[in-house]
Amino acid sequence: MAAGVSCKDLSKANPHKHARAKGSVLAAETSRGGTADTWHAYLQLITVFAPLWLILENSDELVHDEVTDWGRILTALHSRGYRCKTLVMDTAEFSLPQHRGRAYLVAVLCRHRSHDIRDFEQFHTTFTSYVASQRRIPPSVLDVLLPNDDERVDAALHQWEQHEPALLQGGTCDAHFATVRQRRRSPLVMSYGRLKCRDSTAASRWFAPMNQRMKEVLAEQQADTKHVPQIMLHDVSQSMNRCPRSSPLIDHPDVLIAPAILPNSDVWITMPEPGAASVTQVHRNITEDRFLLPDEYLLLQGWPLEGSPVKLSEHPGAVKQSFAGHAFSSSVVAAVCCALMASVTWSEACIDQDSGDSEDAYAAVELLKTL
Repeated sequence: MAAGVSCKDLSKANPHKHARAKGSVLAAETSRGGTADTWHAYLQLITVFAPLWLILENSDELVHDEVTDWGRILTALHSRGYRCKTLVMDTAEFSLPQHRGRAYLVAVLCRHRSHDIRDFEQFHTTFTSYVASQRRIPPSVLDVLLPNDDERVDAALHQWEQHEPALLQGGTCDAHFATVRQRRRSPLVMSYGRLKCRDSTAASRWFAPMNQRMKEVLAEQQADTKHVPQIMLHDVSQSMNRCPRSSPLIDHPDVLIAPAILPNSDVWITMPEPGAASVTQVHRNITEDRFLLPDEYLLLQGWPLEGSPVKLSEHPGAVKQSFAGHAFSSSVVAAVCCALMASVTWSEACIDQDSGDSEDAYAAVELLKTL
């Protein structure tokens, strides 16, 4: 069973995270962000079905809370006969061009009719080596984006153009000015609103419907990366203090990695500044500044746009985007599942000897060990 619980009450992005009372969120029956609710539902599923193994994906922040929430998870699983190990992995290590660090708790029933793991530490050593063997260098995020002449780009633009630009409200202007002043380290360097987006950005068909807050965040980010001779991705759904952006892969500067995709992400693609010292990265698919599409968010999670058993094409963009932001990274979960299959010694009791498929099943497991 591969499943997860809501991370809203524990995520670093949650503004109420540090305001909650000390103690375990999971000790309560319910919580503001649904973390406790989904955890208790998770336990009910385990109690009813007793799966052979569990993969629990969640924010990597959770593993730093071993005394309260993480410790409670481990205790609950141990009491149900599971042995647990935790891996913290980045999606970019497993073929997908997105930095998405997550904790993956792997829990195994050591004594089961299908296998008998007597040395769990040896099992874990084998398992982690199989996971590591599946690491792959991803393509650049630019290589998975749809070309600007794709009909889906035009359809998304048409929907986006229906938005009415929103103005800054209340004390937002003052808050943004304070942020800019702090980042520039001097109140005399600039005043609020002086930063403007690049001319190529302002000329984009996607620019006008952006609200003022997005434009201010993007302008500040573009000023910071003015001399970067690469296409850049900025998540302008966040604040000036926290605006995730793309970065080249270590040791592979031509491979651009997107920031983590969140349910409410608004990731803007910025073309290189014409005056940059040396434009080292342009791309055939990207001819103007624009937002990432909901379909592209799905691609960054490894979800196929064609041939999917779930007819995502029938859903509006907001549903696709929310789905992508909440989904597990497919290649990481696949790596964990394959490693689990290959790490245990299977007994004949787990295969129907009359089905004629036992030889194929054993051969498949042996093949996994060679990948």
